[in-house]
This record gives sequence, structure tokens and C-alpha cells, in this order.
Amino acid sequence: MPSRPSRLPLSPQSPRDEAHALVHRLLGCGPEEVAGPIERLVELGEPALDVLARAFPGPLWPTAHLTAPDDFCTRSPVGAALVAFGDAAWPHVEWLTQAPTVRVRAQAVELILALPRSELMPSLVSAALDAERPVREAAVRVLRGLSDPTSRALALVGLRERLHDGVDGKLRRRALDALVGIRDGSSARALVELLGDSDRALARHARIGLTRITGHDFGDLRDGWTRWLSANGARSRADWLRSGLRDRREDIASLAARELELLGDDRG
Repeated sequence: MPSRPSRLPLSPQSPRDEAHALVHRLLGCGPEEVAGPIERLVELGEPALDVLARAFPGPLWPTAHLTAPDDFCTRSPVGAALVAFGDAAWPHVEWLTQAPTVRVRAQAVELILALPRSELMPSLVSAALDAERPVREAAVRVLRGLSDPTSRALALVGLRERLHDGVDGKLRRRALDALVGIRDGSSARALVELLGDSDRALARHARIGLTRITGHDFGDLRDGWTRWLSANGARSRADWLRSGLRDRREDIASLAARELELLGDDRG
């Protein structure tokens, strides 16, 4: 008996032709049927990666029967196959994040959560600054979910660099939106610097972002925020939000409570 009955039989086809046949089969597979085709695609190597990238994203499985419907790779057979190649897949994922189609760019960004390579962080930063909202939103979701501290730090630095005066105004606003969406405490000082910016709309948005990140509100001027960060900057964001629960202003205390709840959901 063959040791792996689920595998397609070897054929005299070229590796690329076989990869096309396997990908065609993969597109019709259910979640419990993909292991065999994916294993053979990985064995075929680079020709299969190229065929997979050109077929991406392919059809998605419905979420009703999935245990992790928010994880893109549990919904996409092509995405799951690309991720199965590990580090060899990242140049193809990078290429897909630059695709002309919004859907392809947005869903390619989702793959970075499963391939948190430092080489992909510039692509993730570019996605967070994309002209199309679905791509930006996908990038923020991935950045919030990144567990690799080195990759996350690289991406955050890249976004904070886009806040500098002299950068295109639309890019500055998108970078700020992304940093506020990610809710990383390390970005607080960069947002404080924006409070004195000549772009007053950007400055106002920075104050709103600081309130959401910290669970506090010290107004439009840098001094109050700077003093507070000097005393509390080493504490965790969770600590910031817990202390915000005691704010006498009901709207700030309620905001801190909501953010603390969201932070717990992210950790879970």
C-alpha cells in the first residue's frame, strides 16, 4: 500500500504543469482535504510558489464551520498553501501586497500575520498607508496581532517616520490613523510631538489618539502630556487604562473602560 494515499500520483508532467493541476485541485478542496495537495506543492518548490501566487486569493471557505474564522489562512486554501512554504514564500507575499487589485493587496497583507518576516515590514507599512481603506484596515489588524516584537517594532518605527513634518499630508494622516488603530503605548511620545504641529487638524487627531491609547486627557498642549509620560511612560498600557478608570470625567473613565476591554480581547 502507498504510504501517503492522499497524494496525487507522480506524473511525467513538468513541475509547473503539475503545480497547475495541484492548484486546480486545491481550489476545490474543503479544509479537511488540503493536506495532500499542499504537501506535494511544497515538494515542487519554486514553480509551485509562482503558480500559487498567481492564483491568490482564490475561493474562500465559508466561516460557519471554521474554529478560527478571523484567521485568513483558515479560510483560504491558496493562502494556507503559501504559508506552508514558510520563509520561501515571503518574496511572493511581498509581490502580492503590491498587486493592482485592492482585494488581492488586502488579503495578501493578512498572510503577513503567519509570516512575520522583518523583510515584509516595509510592505506592511506601505499597506497601512495605502490609498484604499480595506488595505489600510487589513494592515492595522495584522499590526495589532503581530506577536514578534522585532517585526512589530520595525513596523511601528516605519509608521512613526511618516509623521514627520515635510511628509505628504495624506500620508501623515494615514500614518497617524494606523498608529492610533494599533494602540501601541510606544507611539505615545510621537503623538505628543504632533500636538504643536502647524497642521491643526492633525494635532487635534493626535490628541484624540493619545486619549484612546492612554485612557487620559491632558488637553491640547504638550506640557501636560510630557509630564505625565515622564512619570508613567515605563508603565504598561494596561496600567495606564486602569488608572484612567478613576478619572472624574465620565467620558474619559468610560473610554478607558472600553479600551481596557478591547485590550483584554486582543490578548485573548
